Amino acid sequence: MSRSRNLRSSLAKAAVALALAGLLGVIAAPAQADDRGRRGPPPRHHHPRGWRPHPVVVAPAPVYAPPAVVYAPPVVSPGINLVIPFTFR
Repeated sequence: MSRSRNLRSSLAKAAVALALAGLLGVIAAPAQADDRGRRGPPPRHHHPRGWRPHPVVVAPAPVYAPPAVVYAPPVVSPGINLVIPFTFR
């Protein structure tokens, strides 16, 4: 009796393990979903005369602007400034 019980217990454990493995496989399947039929590396863009790599564009060196020029206010000469308006009619 114990031998059949051990066999039944082993089969039950194997069935539970197989069911859990199947369940994990079903849960993990959406992680690999919809590759849209693509296998391997992404397609390359073709040039009319064959495949050519995209040119390497190097950014130009920065051009530094000179500092802003700030002029001093004009110097007012010390003295008397007389303005006499002349009106001729």
